[in-house]
Amino acid sequence: MKRVIALPDEHLAIVGPIVYINGTPLKEPYAHSKIMETPPLQGQVPEGTVWVMGDNRTQSKDSRYFNSIPESKIVGRAFFRVWPPGRIGAL
Repeated sequence: MKRVIALPDEHLAIVGPIVYINGTPLKEPYAHSKIMETPPLQGQVPEGTVWVMGDNRTQSKDSRYFNSIPESKIVGRAFFRVWPPGRIGAL
């Protein structure tokens, strides 16, 4: 399972462990690792696609490896949070 990080036409940049969307650092308290072993990258997410990344970045094969995916490939939507326990509830 992956998390949608950037939407169509958004500008994405990854520098070290920080992901920027349209120049603003993305707050990612859910990310397991603050280290990413991928080279810096940047670009615009193509129309009709999304950029996805796993929460466990050091062990995840995600858009950094297979690029953005068509929106038509999204098969579900999160509606309830179970972790961390202090934040259980509807989204």
